[in-house]
Amino acid sequence: MARTLPLLLCGVVSLAACHLFRLEQELGPADADFLSRVRLIITRRERKVFLELPDAGRPSFVEEFWRRRDPDPATEANEFKDEYEKRVEEAARLFRGEAKPGWLTDRGRILILFGPPHDRLASPARGATGAACTEEWFYGNFPVVFVDRHCTGEYRLETTDLSSLSRDNLMYLHEFYKAQAAGLSVTRPDGLPFDYQARLHFATKTGGRWAGFVYLRLPLDRSMFGGDGGLLRGVLDVRLVFHSGEGLVVWESVSSPELEIKAADLDSARRTLYHSFELPFSVEGPDKTGRLARRHGFLLVTLTVRADGRSLQKKLELR
Repeated sequence: MARTLPLLLCGVVSLAACHLFRLEQELGPADADFLSRVRLIITRRERKVFLELPDAGRPSFVEEFWRRRDPDPATEANEFKDEYEKRVEEAARLFRGEAKPGWLTDRGRILILFGPPHDRLASPARGATGAACTEEWFYGNFPVVFVDRHCTGEYRLETTDLSSLSRDNLMYLHEFYKAQAAGLSVTRPDGLPFDYQARLHFATKTGGRWAGFVYLRLPLDRSMFGGDGGLLRGVLDVRLVFHSGEGLVVWESVSSPELEIKAADLDSARRTLYHSFELPFSVEGPDKTGRLARRHGFLLVTLTVRADGRSLQKKLELR
């Protein structure tokens, strides 16, 4: 039956596709492993050429495959190949529990294409409710959701529109490396507009006291800093305001955390650097907590970069 099923499938697909399928089934272990690992970046034409080559011709194809993706062939290193293979190995290590190589799982594919998430939240099943196990990966403030409906360890991608992550994908990484090799002045491949991630964490939530912290994470760029020396400094202004459901201000604070980074670290980073910090809060008194609890109170976070005046406000629901 195992060999009959592919034959039956060949009866409903094109002859060309069936021909390539058969060639792939006949690959030796090394060639099959290569094709499996590069499945996310190999073109249809490249795959066809690779499969139709004799065994002796495939090592040269593999060498040329990576050479075409080398941003600077004059150097010994191939940054794109190194980064891609690192991500494949990481996917294999992290997601080995599913019935396929880690790089072919949904979580593995997202890790390889877009890199590690800035934040990752896992939610196990909730007792007798039968709720599925989920994972949320955050790239900036964009969530990518995976669901394991039976909590067996096999997660499926639920987010269907990944267009917001297009600036983070491997091709942008490749173009960045090429520009860097040519000595051009470029922004990092992430190219993130001014944005930040904001999350609210409660440590205490009683009738008379709500306390915890707000977690903030933002991408760094040179315009946030002053000075031309080896050490760059900048200042952020952050305003936290808790509102009742009617919009009344219940509690607020203003703080100005400082940023400090070596210019060499910022300029040489091939991936976007991030600064993360936590701001504590404590709302005291049953009258105040009661107002927040009634009719869906919320927290407004306003972050301003003092150096250039960029500012962005975010609304966090109190749940």
